[in-house]
Amino acid sequence: VFKWSLNDGGSAGAPARDVIKDFSQGVITLANPGAESVVVADGGSSNTTTGWTASAGTTVATANPNTNDFLLDGDNAFRVTGDGDTLADNYLSQTVPGSTFSTGGIWTVTADVGWAQTQTTSPTYKVELWAGSTLIGSVDQTASPLIQGQFVEAEFTVNGAAFPTVAAGTALSVRLVGMNGQAYFDNIQVTQNDGDSLDLRDLLQGELHTGNNAGNLANYLHFEHTA
Repeated sequence: VFKWSLNDGGSAGAPARDVIKDFSQGVITLANPGAESVVVADGGSSNTTTGWTASAGTTVATANPNTNDFLLDGDNAFRVTGDGDTLADNYLSQTVPGSTFSTGGIWTVTADVGWAQTQTTSPTYKVELWAGSTLIGSVDQTASPLIQGQFVEAEFTVNGAAFPTVAAGTALSVRLVGMNGQAYFDNIQVTQNDGDSLDLRDLLQGELHTGNNAGNLANYLHFEHTA
């Protein structure tokens, strides 16, 4: 799938900088994304969260819930206990390996988030993506409400172009935040959708090119325009 990004305002001999971009997705390999690096007995937990770092004072665990907790007896998951305030300062975090911020980057973050049936009130949570000290994207129970005794998929997408003041090359990190109660997190995944670019200026030298006029490219490419 290709997208033509049109930067209007070109002129003869100085065409605008337009690109064709391939939006093929690449999954980034996180460390211990499914909480399986620690062996935990069924129904038990461990304070070790290999690959993930807890914020100061946060109660976290690698848990192996059973059918007392969830309707289906699955494998391990991370458990983050919130302290009931609105600061989002109780979390597990991991630096995203092999990926740094760029305004041309597009990232999608997904995680399975659970509400144990032993808790009468739904926990509140956030899954966040940070570029250095800047929060660039998140999802919470407003967008992905939890269901008691089950895991639900929470997902969001970030377009780096929306953050022009963030420096290129800034490290990215994922945070699993417990706001209130105990939230469970599993199967965390980050995909990056930069793709390959072809600078269309190379094909437009000397070509009059303004507005939505594709110029001589229409001789070589099929275009579809949407409002």
